[in-house]
Amino acid sequence: MSPESLWNSSVRVYRLPQVSETCLRLQNEHQLDVNLLLFAHWYGRHHGALAPEQLDELLAFTRPWASEVVRPLRHARSWMKQALANESSAVLPPQPCAQLRERIKAVELQSEQLQQQIMESLCERWLTRQPDQPARTLTAQQEDIAANLRAVAEASAVTLTPALLALLDTLQQAAHSD
Repeated sequence: MSPESLWNSSVRVYRLPQVSETCLRLQNEHQLDVNLLLFAHWYGRHHGALAPEQLDELLAFTRPWASEVVRPLRHARSWMKQALANESSAVLPPQPCAQLRERIKAVELQSEQLQQQIMESLCERWLTRQPDQPARTLTAQQEDIAANLRAVAEASAVTLTPALLALLDTLQQAAHSD
């Protein structure tokens, strides 16, 4: 298995310069699942290029998880933030709403962590079926990361515009420095 868990890798990579901003843009402007992108990076770094059937299996899990669990929590948290900032929302008690928003944020993060744990367990199943692979060069890792990020975008039915490709490249390059 990988020397670093998907969650630990994601937290580390997300903190790199430009990564959080890039991930938020990929999420908000292109409706991509950041956890899936972080998985694509992690898998490419440690295991190689995702096979189409592996990506299909990931999407079969992540699509409903994101739409039924993560996005509703994110939407509630974002709505509360906007409502609390809006002066016309005088009926909302600021302190209790802010506390609830923080609890929702914690549950959202917990749901993303669980999503990543499940994705990593899928990976463990795949790896038990594969022969051990030789150590890969840094160049091979970077090529696999780039291919995986692009495959996630394509499989997510997102148009590969120059702006999207530039964001994916920024994510891949920023993560290259890790």
